[in-house]
Amino acid sequence: MDSQIQFIDNVEPDRPTSPGTEIRVHGVGDHAPFSALGRPGFESRRTSQVVISEPPQLPLHRLLLVGWSRANRRLTRTVSWYLLFPFTLLNVAGYMTPRRSGLARMLRVSVRLVSLILTAALAAWITVIVETAWRGVTSTADSGLASLLLCASGPAVVGAVIVKRMVGRDAGLNQSGRLCSIAHLTALGLLAVTCFFHPADWHYATDGRPQWWRDAGDSTVDPMAYLLMASTAVVLTVSLTLTAIAVGLRRAARDKWGVRDGSALAAAALILLVATAVLHTAASLIRLVMSEAVGVVQDIRRGAVGQADSVGHMLLPQSEDLAGALRMDLLFGFFGVFVLILGASVVGAAGINVAARSHTNSATGRQDRGKHPTSSWHSILGYAPACLSFVVLSTVALTAIAWTVMALQLDGMDPGAVSLSRRVISFVGLIVIAFLVVRRPERAGEWIKGIFQMVADIAGFWPPRNVPLAGASYRDILMEALDSAAEQDEEKPIALVGHSQGSVVCAWYIGELDETRRRITLFTCGSPLWSLYATFFPAYFGREFFERVASNSAGSSWYNYWRLTDPIATPVPFAENRDVTEDISATLRGHGEYWREPQMRQEITDALTAVSFDKAQFQASVPKHV
Repeated sequence: MDSQIQFIDNVEPDRPTSPGTEIRVHGVGDHAPFSALGRPGFESRRTSQVVISEPPQLPLHRLLLVGWSRANRRLTRTVSWYLLFPFTLLNVAGYMTPRRSGLARMLRVSVRLVSLILTAALAAWITVIVETAWRGVTSTADSGLASLLLCASGPAVVGAVIVKRMVGRDAGLNQSGRLCSIAHLTALGLLAVTCFFHPADWHYATDGRPQWWRDAGDSTVDPMAYLLMASTAVVLTVSLTLTAIAVGLRRAARDKWGVRDGSALAAAALILLVATAVLHTAASLIRLVMSEAVGVVQDIRRGAVGQADSVGHMLLPQSEDLAGALRMDLLFGFFGVFVLILGASVVGAAGINVAARSHTNSATGRQDRGKHPTSSWHSILGYAPACLSFVVLSTVALTAIAWTVMALQLDGMDPGAVSLSRRVISFVGLIVIAFLVVRRPERAGEWIKGIFQMVADIAGFWPPRNVPLAGASYRDILMEALDSAAEQDEEKPIALVGHSQGSVVCAWYIGELDETRRRITLFTCGSPLWSLYATFFPAYFGREFFERVASNSAGSSWYNYWRLTDPIATPVPFAENRDVTEDISATLRGHGEYWREPQMRQEITDALTAVSFDKAQFQASVPKHV
């Protein structure tokens, strides 16, 4: 298909099949075309690395495998997608709305405000990086045209992306609306006009003492320092406000649905802060590496580039050398402190949860009944909605305090110490960039790759709405693919089986069916619908959603399979839940290998042979996602 969605059919011309079709949708990550068949039943790896294995057993009924990892890789794992990753995070935060309309509106406004700020910040960073490079390639004063091109470089690049999405017809790239896009373009225009007046050449009075992010004796403005402080202060204020409201929601919650309103709002507040920190830190590292490269070029040219004849100082401070010791190059340290605080908060909450539940887990007798014990992450995720708002509040508050103290310390920090810190950070930055490019050592590279793929697959489910620069979404393409798969056998029942993220896709598809009777029976396994999506997106995955999906499934029967050893799978509201936790003597499967689960295989067969539908009725029930 043009959308890169793959269909694989197991039907052979003279092979007898039972009535109905099974459609399987895999989960996150890269998947081979036949991965949804499950692992081989027998596998022997010889010392020569030759593998002898038996193929997975195919069902007697028709089987379609819907492979969407290639389509998602084309949409959400491109270089541009990763460069715009902070804005994709903002877009996801915009969907973490509580069920109350007033709070939902407040969150959307907050996300759009932060999006405006970060869009201008991205353009400013691009301008600063271009200025840094320009110093290494010219020794003449800027002409009028060069000055104009430099001041417009960042805003023009970012604005071109927004305009392209505005005039394009791809809904997977922009659903933010023309007014939102125009507001972002206006902010970019204001930045370009400001750059034209060379704010880095502006002067202010000094009494010889160190000022904010400036050395003693400096009398020129450092525009990027002001932009960094102002943008971070606004985002911290917004995050603290949202988190405080989330704590109030958690304390006022009366049921499991109300608890999730607080956890979603708190998660959104944390993502706003993460997106801001990632954008500034990544841009700072790129600028620092560029600065080191420019320094090498200048050394080769033996000082041919003079300070007075270089770039016109639009956003880059004039003292751009080791003696000047730019403070904006130390943002990696700020980001490291934030990661440490966040990690300590999560580990602390997880430790409390494990300690509090250790006695309860022993009392359940899972081990005595001959079952594998509960996964620690399964327990932690189950506890997350109850404590997440408090964890985020402590993280944001401690981060605000730590960053304020660090910024104050920079006032009196010796320029030599700052220069040494810049050298260390530039070395670390080169290592990080090299690691991301070559992905060696291989095991660590694969682990990082898996994390990014998981985030991309989850974030790619949500179409850009409040953020014009957010990454593309695969959801509409996959909905159309499921339509096409369902229409291939118009007179037979269908079992729609989704694993992990695939279960979210399948449930969303079933939830959009608009008839009361269906021939499509939903089967989900290893599903994060309750543990993740209901926790962080309650306005979209609330009680009404689960009721609607169960009602729309054939015979109002929705079958869900989960394990205590699976970190993210749980029972799902309004579904017929099947606990398929492994026996202690069996191989631990955790989140994988649901495709061969005997109970699920039998119930799929039963559903396909027991349901009979009228062709005309089915044609009226299949939704069209065109």
